[in-house]
Amino acid sequence: MSDNDKIIEKIKQIESLLKEIKKDLKKTEKKVEMKNKVDDVQKKELIKDYEKLYNEFLLNGSEPIIDFVKNHSKDYLKIFCKINNLTISSKASKEKIIKEISQWFKQRKAITQKVGGGN
Repeated sequence: MSDNDKIIEKIKQIESLLKEIKKDLKKTEKKVEMKNKVDDVQKKELIKDYEKLYNEFLLNGSEPIIDFVKNHSKDYLKIFCKINNLTISSKASKEKIIKEISQWFKQRKAITQKVGGGN
């Protein structure tokens, strides 16, 4: 086998490996897409959870937020924040998420009181 033949054979092996890698990459991308998709029913539930949590916050302060965050997975919290337009980093710790949600709720409460009080 000549040097050229050896090189050509190696190129074929590399091409074959690249095809396999591309297939694996596509499979992984599909899995990630499916994982990140939330159907309409789930969106409504996440929005309901947000409103329920806010109402509990109004009655009991930050304690319900602490319980809520501690009792849910990071994946759930990531989707919960995304659906409810809470700009919280997906890499944030649970403590940071508690702090951020509390801050959002305090701001919402202050805005609501100002708007309601002005009528």
